[in-house]
Amino acid sequence: MGVGAFLLSVKATVLLCSLQMRQTLRGLTKGDSAGEVAAHMVLHAVALYEAAVFPLKQNGVSAEERDLERLIANRFAARESLPQPVRVAAAEALGVIEQSQDVKRAQAAVWTLNEGVRHCRPGFIFLHDEQTS
Repeated sequence: MGVGAFLLSVKATVLLCSLQMRQTLRGLTKGDSAGEVAAHMVLHAVALYEAAVFPLKQNGVSAEERDLERLIANRFAARESLPQPVRVAAAEALGVIEQSQDVKRAQAAVWTLNEGVRHCRPGFIFLHDEQTS
């Protein structure tokens, strides 16, 4: 194979990789990107609030910081751009965190919110109970 044929082969390979990458990026951006971003933001805010309510170190979080985390989480959970299942799961998680002193219940509620966020992701494939894409 000559140099010209090799360069043509390399150029074709680069072009095919570029087309594949564009197609992949288009696939990633399908769906409600604003809703997906808002869902991730509320998950992060609720997880931070959970950490403020149940700190790893006793007296590790001040009352003011806990109140601020609650305010932030509630504001993110009330956003209009949130998908409805995520909004419901966020409200339930915030309620459990506020009313419960049971860390396991709060973690389960945040896990349910996490699953709701994953389900709103474009291209999410639910395979069965314990295996997801």
